[in-house]
Amino acid sequence: MIAPVVVIFLIFMVYPILRSLYLSFFELVSGSYEFVGIKNYQNLFKDETFWKSLLNTCIYLIVQVPVMIGGALLIAVAVEQKYEGEGIFQDDDLPPVRNRSGCVRAGIQGTVKRRPRPD
Repeated sequence: MIAPVVVIFLIFMVYPILRSLYLSFFELVSGSYEFVGIKNYQNLFKDETFWKSLLNTCIYLIVQVPVMIGGALLIAVAVEQKYEGEGIFQDDDLPPVRNRSGCVRAGIQGTVKRRPRPD
């Protein structure tokens, strides 16, 4: 059962990464690829826009990750609190989760009902 996952991972993740790395050593000239070696990387590291984009990405990462983890933690704490109106935060009140939970419950109940009880 793991083989399909590995094949899909190789096709949609590993192959594109390796292909992009390979193509990064070429330049498209008049419809054909011309090998330029590390010239593309040299140009990239000299480009001011690249460094500005890298800085912006790092700042975004430093700000976004703690905010996302903190927000998730606050929501998790709100879901687990016992107070009046707590059902607003419970996952069974969200329609997609309610439908999935209902299917799981029905499947479990059906399995349990069909199973003979040991005497």
